[in-house]
Amino acid sequence: MPLLFCAVLLLAQVPDAGRPAFSPLHVDRLLTNTDLEGRSPEELALMRNTIYAHAGRTFKNPKLRDYFVTQPWYRPTVSPNKLTAVDAANIRTIAAQERALAAKPITATCPAPWTAGEVHDPVLANKLAVLTRKLTWEDGYGPPGACGRKVELTCGPDLDGDGLPEAIVMVTWKLVLNERTCATIRDDNDYWNTTRIFLVSGNPQKQKAVAPLEHKSDEFAGTRIGAWFVRMRDGRMGVASFHIAEASDSGCDSGATTTYAMERGKLREMETRIDEAPCAP
Repeated sequence: MPLLFCAVLLLAQVPDAGRPAFSPLHVDRLLTNTDLEGRSPEELALMRNTIYAHAGRTFKNPKLRDYFVTQPWYRPTVSPNKLTAVDAANIRTIAAQERALAAKPITATCPAPWTAGEVHDPVLANKLAVLTRKLTWEDGYGPPGACGRKVELTCGPDLDGDGLPEAIVMVTWKLVLNERTCATIRDDNDYWNTTRIFLVSGNPQKQKAVAPLEHKSDEFAGTRIGAWFVRMRDGRMGVASFHIAEASDSGCDSGATTTYAMERGKLREMETRIDEAPCAP
C-alpha cells in the first residue's frame, strides 16, 4: 500500500493549502521505489526522519523537533533504540532517492575564453577571487589569500533573462595560522583549508558578484559544501547549494539544501530542505 506523507519542512515556501496533510507512516517492511515515486524532497526527508523518531531520537533541528513533539507516538530519549536492519535499509533507500532528486545539475557552455573547471589563467583567477570582497561573509576570515589558492568555475545559464549568463565560483586557499607565512608553514596545524562558493553574473570581460552561497574551513571538521545549477519544480532554472556537518556528539550528519532563483539581478531563496541523516545504525 502506498505511504502517505506531508510536506511540512519547507522553510521559505508555504505548502499548497489545497493539499491534504497526512502524517508519515512507519512500516516494518522494506520500502520499494514504488513507495517513493512522486515524493518531494520534503516528503522524503520527513519520511526518513520518522524512522529515527520512532527509535526515540531527539532532533536539534527546530523544524523537525517541533513537528515530532506533536505526534502522540513520539517518545524522545537520550538513549535511542538501535535501528533495526529493516529501518537502516529503508533509510539508505530514502537517502538514495533524495540524492537522486538533488543531483541533477544543469551546465552550460562557458563563453570564450572561459573554460569550466579550474581557472589556470592567473589574471582571471585573481579577478574572480577579488570579487569575494564585494559580498558579506559570516565566516570572518577576510578576503582569500594567495597561499595555495585555487579557483574553479561552473558556467550556467542566464537565470534572470538579462542577457548575461551566471556562473558559480569556488575559491579555496590556505588560511595561515600561528603567525606563520605561506613560506614558513611547517605542517597542517599551521593553516586551515578554507572555501567560499558564490554566484557571479557577467561575461569574460566584466563580472559582478551576486551573492554568497556557501563557505567552510578546517576549523569545522567534517563539513561538506557544494553548489550547482538546477531546474526547479516550476520549470525555471536556478541555483542549489548545500552544507552538511557531522555532529561530534552523535556522529550524525545534519544540514540543509537551499534552492534559489534570480530575479532582477538578485538571488531569492525559494525553499530549504532540512537534511538530518543518514546516521549510522
